[in-house]
Amino acid sequence: MWVQRVSENMHARPGLGLLVGGSCLAIAIAAQFVSGTPMAFMLFYPAILLVAFFAGRPFGYASVVFSAVFLWFLYVPAAERFAPSRESLIGIVAYVVLGVLITTITGSLTRALVRLAVTQREAERARDEASALMSEMGHRRRNELMLVDAIARSVTPRTPQGHIALREFSNRIRALASSGDLLTREAEGAPLAELIEGQIRPFCPPERVRQSGPPVMLSSMAVRYLGMALHELCTNATKHGALSVDEGLVDLTWSLDEPGFNIKWTESGGPPVVPTESSGFGRKVLTELVPAALEGSAQMNYAPGGVEWTLASPPVTIEAPQSS
Repeated sequence: MWVQRVSENMHARPGLGLLVGGSCLAIAIAAQFVSGTPMAFMLFYPAILLVAFFAGRPFGYASVVFSAVFLWFLYVPAAERFAPSRESLIGIVAYVVLGVLITTITGSLTRALVRLAVTQREAERARDEASALMSEMGHRRRNELMLVDAIARSVTPRTPQGHIALREFSNRIRALASSGDLLTREAEGAPLAELIEGQIRPFCPPERVRQSGPPVMLSSMAVRYLGMALHELCTNATKHGALSVDEGLVDLTWSLDEPGFNIKWTESGGPPVVPTESSGFGRKVLTELVPAALEGSAQMNYAPGGVEWTLASPPVTIEAPQSS
């Protein structure tokens, strides 16, 4: 806003502000002599406003007093200057009161604009510092995950089963890192659509996971745990489900309303589903860990057409807090 920038610059350079304000007052005085009409004193009101805006409230008050004295000696007859008539006295008092009111309001607004500019700069600096801090935290977090992965590689037996377990562990570490990178860019959360895109990208083209649902800004907790769930679903679908064959598809739908948040993963076109009695880590993530963290409930069904997973959670654990 140009008014805000001008007022801030003038307050930072009081000498320049005084020069501009004094020039405005001088123009008003010159107009009195040129016009020679009593109504020309109305030009002093905008001059007082400009003095208060450019030079500050103290100089605005001084210009009111100076202009009142000038008008008094210019328009009041010499015989009445020290014994003024009632009309002259009322007129000059009204002029001073209105001038003081203009100066007070203008000075208060100008100071408010300057404070607003300072507050905005401080807020921008705080955002920049927070962004730099989040970036550094994300970098350190990724280094820690890489260290965990390196430790796992050093202690895993060099057997076929060990290689399979290490690959699955490394994939989960990368999924956590991907969610962490998303949170680094958006400190208070991230869009659900971006989380889905980041999790399915390593497994299949985006068109094989058909998405449907409203825009949802996830909380940081939801980003972490929904990211884990989506990674497990994609991993299972790539190994055994719909994404393991060319014809397979996944429908991922979600809704968010006052009762709660619901998301459903439905596979179709894949090989026949064979339910298993065992409960591996992936299934525990989907049916126990994620719903418990998000204060909801989940179901895992092995339908003839493919795996179905649903999650229902209250909005308070899903949505990012609204910034004030």
